[in-house]
Amino acid sequence: FGSLSFQWEELSNVFHYLRHNLTGSCSPGIKLDLVKSVPFRLEMRRKKRQTAILEKNNDDLIPLLDVVDLFKGAKCFDERDKIFGLKNLSPSCCRDAVTTDYSMTNEDIINALIAHNEVEHS
Repeated sequence: FGSLSFQWEELSNVFHYLRHNLTGSCSPGIKLDLVKSVPFRLEMRRKKRQTAILEKNNDDLIPLLDVVDLFKGAKCFDERDKIFGLKNLSPSCCRDAVTTDYSMTNEDIINALIAHNEVEHS
């Protein structure tokens, strides 16, 4: 909100608390708004990736194209950040296939992402 900022771990702790403590006394709409929010969904995806890495289970990691689709409603000043910012939530093959290079156009990045997805994940 405005100039208010906090560390991601603090936000993660708030989400964890709210997720486990919003019960019957809370309006279902409030919990639904929280669960549908982009930061909450990012945190849940981040936790899932951390668990997959710890358990060496790459089956829990979804391709970058699918992650981008999950967060298509996210707002970014630079549209390329929708892809670059989500790379670490996907398997290493996706991270390697799409270089974080701001000299590339949106079209170049999307083409690289789609080409990789067709070869590796179709």
